[in-house]
Amino acid sequence: MHFPKLLVVTEFPPNSPTLTVQCLKGFPTDRIYWWSCTPEITSIYGQRYVRHYRCRLPEILTRPQRYPRLKALLVEQLWLPYAGRHLRKTLEHVSPTQLWLNLYGWTAAAIGRSGIVRLTRAHTTIWDFPDTDEFLRRWGEARCRRVLKWAHSVYREATTCDAVSQPMREELARQTGRLGASLLHSGIEDSDLFRLAEVPKRSKETVRIAYAGSMLAPAAFILFVNGVQRAAKELKRPVSLEFFGNPSQRHNTWFDPSWMHEHGVLEEPSLMEQLRQCTWGFLAMDIDERNPRYNRFSFPNKFGTYLAAGLPLLLLSGPDSSVARMLETQPVGVRLDHARLHSHLVEILSIDDPRSAFLPAIQACARTEFYMPRIRQILWKNLGVDSAA
Repeated sequence: MHFPKLLVVTEFPPNSPTLTVQCLKGFPTDRIYWWSCTPEITSIYGQRYVRHYRCRLPEILTRPQRYPRLKALLVEQLWLPYAGRHLRKTLEHVSPTQLWLNLYGWTAAAIGRSGIVRLTRAHTTIWDFPDTDEFLRRWGEARCRRVLKWAHSVYREATTCDAVSQPMREELARQTGRLGASLLHSGIEDSDLFRLAEVPKRSKETVRIAYAGSMLAPAAFILFVNGVQRAAKELKRPVSLEFFGNPSQRHNTWFDPSWMHEHGVLEEPSLMEQLRQCTWGFLAMDIDERNPRYNRFSFPNKFGTYLAAGLPLLLLSGPDSSVARMLETQPVGVRLDHARLHSHLVEILSIDDPRSAFLPAIQACARTEFYMPRIRQILWKNLGVDSAA
């Protein structure tokens, strides 16, 4: 098997996000180079590489709390030209035979401005559009449109491309005319598939609801917390809400340590073992249309994480979200009815053994839509890996 000399260009450092690390599992580390603009946060999830080229984007310019539009203007006027030059110089220094371009945030504009997509074979990945609610609030509509235009341009010119969900793939085909994009999202390894058949040793006395990763729909999450708190009074078993990863939620007014617990960032084996002790995995997306570009097209990584741990999903979202559409074809959990959330939660959380009830659907989904060896094989082919060599 022949592997190209790969330069990964992304907003994120080599230890984040975990999906990138999972996608490169087995890729020779002496063939991987990295470019990013953010610092490494933790060494737990680490991608090994030859060299990391960091084009520093000052953190003070990315904090949205004060003067977000002014900061975005400074980034666009001062950092982007510098980042474009930095990318071209990195390309000259590394001389890669393959680029993997993650079109996220300011990096999408930096990639577009640099023109590197035209200089060597390139594969592009899009996880989130740069005009979701978060970016609109921080950058403004006009600036978001400009970054989206850069992303579309790179997407059209790249050798190969992918999207994180079927709705996003359809939207990109409509916007760019680019057909044949593959799907790239979190997946389940053979070891996880093997573990799904095991019966985990866990207490059935408590309904443990897992929440992994960051919170992207706080209003829906608070609605869920209030609903669970009410429903718990009618259940025969206690309920606990288990948080995994960063950031901490303890500072929120709704956090109640009597039934909520934080586990922080865990190494992958420990995380999966802890998740397997839970009863459900919870996922929230906005119920209303305040953030339609994220709800409809992006796809949370935690979906695959829950499946790998054998957890059925509890979803609180509108009917048009990408996850709701996935549950229509892959019934691995329940989309909660927010109009009757209290009674629905009482009904669902009363299921005696939800893991066994949903296990056949989880196993089927794991072998088809979320089988990581196949997802990785398609990606590696797009990255120019020659399996016949």
